[in-house]
Amino acid sequence: MDETLSEYIIASPADLVLVPGRTDEMPAKVSEQTDNKCNRTGVEIRTTRELFADTAHSVGRPEPFQELRYGEAYETPIELVDAVSADQRAIADVLHVGCGVFEPEKLPLMFRNPGWREIRLDIDPDVNPDVIASITDMQVISGATLNAVYSSHNVEHLYPHEVPLALREMNRVLKSDGFAFIKLPDLQEVARFVAEGKLEDPLYISPVGAIAPLDILYGHRPALARGNAFMAHRTGFTGTTLGTALIAAGFVAVMMQRDLPNFSLTAIAFRTQPDAEQMAIWRARLLPAEDRPTVLYTLNG
Repeated sequence: MDETLSEYIIASPADLVLVPGRTDEMPAKVSEQTDNKCNRTGVEIRTTRELFADTAHSVGRPEPFQELRYGEAYETPIELVDAVSADQRAIADVLHVGCGVFEPEKLPLMFRNPGWREIRLDIDPDVNPDVIASITDMQVISGATLNAVYSSHNVEHLYPHEVPLALREMNRVLKSDGFAFIKLPDLQEVARFVAEGKLEDPLYISPVGAIAPLDILYGHRPALARGNAFMAHRTGFTGTTLGTALIAAGFVAVMMQRDLPNFSLTAIAFRTQPDAEQMAIWRARLLPAEDRPTVLYTLNG
């Protein structure tokens, strides 16, 4: 391709600071003061309880997607994304970045619907992805071609200076009405256990074994001991810093939810501004819990 990554990268504003919206720990009186407020950078943070109140009642079961129809096989990832027929493009494409070894259950239930087609991308060729690439440079995929990007617990494997590149790339490959769905560790909650001296105490049991705060901060120790350097963690986020990074990368609205029991942040980042009903639908389909506080980050102007 003639395009270079630098054409899509913008510098993150050095003074882009967000004032937290409602969190699980904030009393209602304090959170009400943060609703509908903007800080000096123009980044608006407000909770979405009122926003969803008028539209949530209209969100029912998703309409069935049309039946998936496969065309002929494509030889390269570029052809897979760029050369599909108009008929096939009626199927929604989700780019699963940092996909790891193929397991259908890794995808959220919504993306396992026949109306969605998974395109697997990973930097590790041993997991046999459809596209071998780093999430910081996905130029093999043309811009504005995908309906969604799904990233589960891989952005934290980047160095801090690489994060803006990766998020900007996710934004670039999305269609105008597309969104990125991102999950990663909630270091704010992890830090609470570290402050209590529980650095190596198990927090929960995962399919790969017990996970301690130390594993979340720096990467799964048994995997690293086996020589899998891809599992190292090099950066981390709170809800505020993730919202900041996504807005700085060009997304215009971000819905954020903290999943405290799983020490996880979940974000839906929109490339263009969705209406309230669209946000309510995606919130119902993708965010972990309907009754858990959700914070909306937007960039005004």
